[in-house]
Amino acid sequence: MKTNFKIIATAIITSLLFACSSNDDNQKIEVVNIDATSYVLAGKILNNHLTIITFNADNQALIKSLEQDIQVNYSVHGDTIKIENYGFIKIQDNAIVSSDIDGLDFDQAELLLPASENAFKDKDFGGIVATSSGMQFQHYVRFSSDGSLYGISNVFNQATPNSEYELIYNIAGTHQTESYTDIFYLHNNILFYEIVNQQFGIVYYYSEGLSQQ
Repeated sequence: MKTNFKIIATAIITSLLFACSSNDDNQKIEVVNIDATSYVLAGKILNNHLTIITFNADNQALIKSLEQDIQVNYSVHGDTIKIENYGFIKIQDNAIVSSDIDGLDFDQAELLLPASENAFKDKDFGGIVATSSGMQFQHYVRFSSDGSLYGISNVFNQATPNSEYELIYNIAGTHQTESYTDIFYLHNNILFYEIVNQQFGIVYYYSEGLSQQ
């Protein structure tokens, strides 16, 4: 009887020690945060307009569109980026896997990786831009050999790259004049592009892809 008791007691103690060891191992698991600065979010995210979202090292996110620029705080928790006052977006294997965001639409968003150098170097793009009402015209965007200058026109030869623009993480950009403002990003060699013409009222033109010429 004593022998059976000793066997049972030993089994219980062993189980308890194993459980404690397992708990200790679980507590040692370290959550690794993704690097939000390694990503750019782009697409028709804010008010159905083309939007570029970037994250800097000071935990500030910039939401940039033709309508407005919004700067907000963000934090990272494992594979999740929480954008203050909006919600969260979860990223796994360089892809958006889920989101719960108020005021931002990620259904049409692309997750981009910043390029190591200017992705627009010596490239030309062309195609149709159109308004929501269906008005459309041919449009060309051309970049200089080093990518630092660009030009736009509805005629290819007149889209001379002689204007500076704001380069965003080497894969996106924006430019503003008194008569128009445009914003764009490059994905799979397609230029996603939106321009607002302010000469005769405010008219937005958008292209789901200007192809490389």
